[in-house]
Amino acid sequence: MAITNNYSLLNLFVKEDKAVKIFIDNQVITIHLKSLKDFFSNEEWSTCYTIMCREEYRKKILPKSYQSSECLAEIKILIFDLGKYIQYAKIVKILREQLSIFIDDLEFNFQLNEMIANGVIITSEIWNHIISILKLSCGEKEEKPLKFESKAAEELYLAQKQFEKQVSRIKNKGGDTDQILKILLTISYQIPSLTFDYLFNQTMAQIHWLYNYAAQSVSYDVTKMAYAAGNLKKGKTPEFFIK
Repeated sequence: MAITNNYSLLNLFVKEDKAVKIFIDNQVITIHLKSLKDFFSNEEWSTCYTIMCREEYRKKILPKSYQSSECLAEIKILIFDLGKYIQYAKIVKILREQLSIFIDDLEFNFQLNEMIANGVIITSEIWNHIISILKLSCGEKEEKPLKFESKAAEELYLAQKQFEKQVSRIKNKGGDTDQILKILLTISYQIPSLTFDYLFNQTMAQIHWLYNYAAQSVSYDVTKMAYAAGNLKKGKTPEFFIK
């Protein structure tokens, strides 16, 4: 089964609905990515995203007997098995509603215990592809889903990824809670036509792209002024920020 998609930053800037098509052989599933504003103003989407993309949080709400190494298996357990219990009713309701908005033509088949989008049964391979695109749109460096030659190779890979997550958590402790605002301010300062309202309606991937060039533009402007004032070494010229 060949899975491809038309995800690109250009498409995200062009399309207001942030739609991305995923092609599975001759069939298509459409997903709608979320803007920065959605993560701050829509608590239900934030909850859904956390359950979908944050394994450590998902496992906190799942009994150990229901936990799995497969993300999709745990999502399906929540939707089809645990939703009948009062303590899970609210979170499962959020999950079903938000997934139905996120994935076009999604149905929950309780006879087959499967999620089906536009007639396509969502397998683990398709689900992992969807999650990969979702994380990319949030500015996360997500590797493409891998295929393993053996169970041992998969377990070794998962162990390595778990170690990397632990290292990342240590590095990120005590992070700057104002970082998002600082990034938006840098972009708006260099590109005044891009208002905060506009920026909050873009995905994090778009914000990262704009910030990268805004920051380089600041560096270029500073270097240019230093060059004009004669404060640069002889023979050194400003390096233009867009290469």
